[in-house]
Amino acid sequence: MKRYKHLWIFILVGFFAATFSSAATAQNSLIWDASGTAGGINLEATYSELYFSNFVDQVLEVRIFNAPANARAKIFVAGFQIGIMKTNSLGIGQFTKQRKGVPLDINGRPDAPRIETGDLIQVGWEKKGKFVTGDFQPR
Repeated sequence: MKRYKHLWIFILVGFFAATFSSAATAQNSLIWDASGTAGGINLEATYSELYFSNFVDQVLEVRIFNAPANARAKIFVAGFQIGIMKTNSLGIGQFTKQRKGVPLDINGRPDAPRIETGDLIQVGWEKKGKFVTGDFQPR
């Protein structure tokens, strides 16, 4: 038995490492996409929820193309301003917002602001009256 002692320890360590590492990997994910075009400006947005045991990581990515160059655009989701994006000299802008380790509510969804199917995203310039709008739909 002494001869196999190191083998058993190696097997037990491997078993526990595999058990704990699998608990740290995402069990499930939900993804919504939104897109829109207005006045030649294109909008693409993706919202994802990556689930881990009793927590979720939320990520919102927003991109615009063919927008006014070197301008600041406000970003609204469901009527609430969530950020500001700046475009580059080519009229391309990108914005990312994320929350990690958000606890789940009793329905198994993030216990924090979240995007739902049909929520509108608007990116635009209030002073110029230009907005691009899209609605989030499950992927």
